[in-house]
This record gives sequence, C-alpha cells and structure tokens, in this order.
Amino acid sequence: MRKTNKQIDKKPMNEKIIIRRQLFLELTFIIMVEDGFACCEEYDGTLTLGILENAKPYIIPSEIGNLEFYFAKNDVRNLVPGDQKNEFIGNVSKVGTFSSVLVRYPEESFSIRFPLEDLRYSETIEKNLLTEPVIESLNKFLMHYKILNDRHYIPRISSYNIFRFHFEESYNDGTSVIILLYRPYGHPVPFENTLEYSKDEVLRNNLEKEIEVDLFDRLESEIQNKIFLEDYRMVVIESIIWLESWIVPFLKDIYKTKKQLSGKKIKRIFNKTIIDNDGKEINIPVFINEILKEKVFEATGFPYQHTAQYYVLRTSLNLRNNLAHGLNVEVTRDQAIQAYDMVRYTISILKRYEEELQKLRNIKDEWIQSIL
Repeated sequence: MRKTNKQIDKKPMNEKIIIRRQLFLELTFIIMVEDGFACCEEYDGTLTLGILENAKPYIIPSEIGNLEFYFAKNDVRNLVPGDQKNEFIGNVSKVGTFSSVLVRYPEESFSIRFPLEDLRYSETIEKNLLTEPVIESLNKFLMHYKILNDRHYIPRISSYNIFRFHFEESYNDGTSVIILLYRPYGHPVPFENTLEYSKDEVLRNNLEKEIEVDLFDRLESEIQNKIFLEDYRMVVIESIIWLESWIVPFLKDIYKTKKQLSGKKIKRIFNKTIIDNDGKEINIPVFINEILKEKVFEATGFPYQHTAQYYVLRTSLNLRNNLAHGLNVEVTRDQAIQAYDMVRYTISILKRYEEELQKLRNIKDEWIQSIL
C-alpha cells in the first residue's frame, strides 16, 4: 500500500493567541440595571475598563456564540442639586444620563478577523461579523427590558446609532491592542446642499396653513424608518397594514362615486359570512388577499391579480400572516424590502390607473357635452 505524507499544521510557539476580546460602546439613553463594569477615559482618549466584583453578565446567544453584556450608568452633569443621580423618563438624547455597554466575545469567535476593508466609507453598511451580532443581541435585550420596565420610549438601535466601536484584544504574551471603528452615517451631504427651493416653499406653505401630514405618508415614513433601523419583521407587518389601510377606502370610493352603489351594498362587498365552531353565522371582513384577487378587478377593471407583482406580494402576505400568528420566522432585509416595494407598487399603479380612467371619463363627458 502506498503511503501518503500527512501535513500537520503546527502553530508556531511564539504566535500570538487571543485570550480575550471585548467591545465598548455608548448608547444615547439610560439602562437602569446594576452596573457591571467601570470605565475611565483619559484625556488622550484611552479607556480603562474593568468588570466589577460579583457582576453578573446578561448572556445572549448569537450567531457567533454567547455574548456577555455588562452595562454602566453615566451622569453627564448633575441636573438636580445634590449628589443624587437620576433617570429622566423619556430622555434618549444623551444630554443628562446614558449607559455604556461592555460586550465580551466567546472564545469560538476569536477566529473572526476585523474586516478592515469594510470600514472605509461606503454608501451602504457592510455586514460586520463582530458588530452586527452585538447590535442584534442588544436589540433583543432592549425589547425585553423596555416592556418589563415600562420604558416604551426606548428606541431600537442600528449601527448608525453607535458613533464609535471600541475594541480591545488581549493576547497570551501579555500584550493588547485597541481598534477603533467609526461607522459612517450613510451618504454625506454638504451643509451647502440645503433643502431645495421648491420643497422649502411647500414646507413653509404647509406650516402656515396648518396642513396635516397625510396619514398614509406617515405610515410609509414609519416603514422607511424601520428599514433604517433594520427592524425587518415590523417592515413586513407595517407594509401590509399600510396596504390594508389604503386599499379599502380607495375601492369603497370607486364603488360609491363611479358605480353609484349604496352604503349597504358596499358594506356587503367587504364583508362575508362564515360558520363558526358553534354552527353560528358571523360576518367578518374580507381578507386582503381576496380584495387583491377579486375586488380590485371588480371595482377598477385593472387585472392586478394577473400581474407578476401580485404573485410576489402574496409571499409577503404569507410572511406577515406567519408573523401575526406568533411563528418565530426570521425576516431578511431582502424580504422586508420586497414587501415594502410591492405594496408601494400596488398603491402607485392603482392610483395611476384610476387617474387615467378619470381622464378618459372627463374626455367622454366633454365630447357628450359638445354634441348636445
């Protein structure tokens, strides 16, 4: 039998081995839990970090292993006379009090290197395997914390909310290194590029005439904010809510003004009778999928149910239903953007279709008037 030589990878005796990796960052609001570490920042910007005796970390599983979270409360200035340090309910501005966070990484994550090439300026946030699991885990902590502690004003955070990621690595030879990562805040816009004249005129007019922001514009703005905050589950849920909130009044108006149907007939169109478990008849609203599949064509004549966008949107509807029924479904950025884009397309195309139909109706009315 022919022998083969096996190469065994041996680590050099003098190779540096990571024995500890930790991350320090600051929030813009206070977390009222027991301090788990102490921090001292020198004039030159160097930090001295130390876990307090008997401090118990919050352990949160992540894709790179169990992360250990410690928190420390900070008081920027004494806003109230005396030595009392206080929490100010509703404050998320880092003006009075805020919390620092110390995260210790599990040993199995030490093989992940700092992707320094991703830290250069980019218009998109690159996924960083050392920061993104921390942000995701921190948001899990915040969701539980604010519900348990009635601090519902505390926002979800993203990489954009963190000005500086302060990494420290310690090695087996007694040395250590500090790596500072500054996350870019999207595409920079020079101060000279102020709001363009036409938009500024609209802004001034809306304010002077006390014009309220349209409800559906507000809903879309909230969805875009959720995308920014990487809250992808809520993007899907709120996108479908936006569609449901918009499409029923839109179709009801067509039934009333174009088809001249009574209020009772319109009500029956958007309700159906089912038999419950006790054998009783009950009226329930027509589901959104049925509205898109049947009522849109019935009211407008536009065959939306045969468009490619309808079939794509159905996957978002199914995803929303799974989330609404409590299934622990992971939602990717692509799925969230798809739900938002398909809803936006549906609203846009139906608006345009109805506007073009109205133009044709007006031309028809004008022609009839001209020959009478």
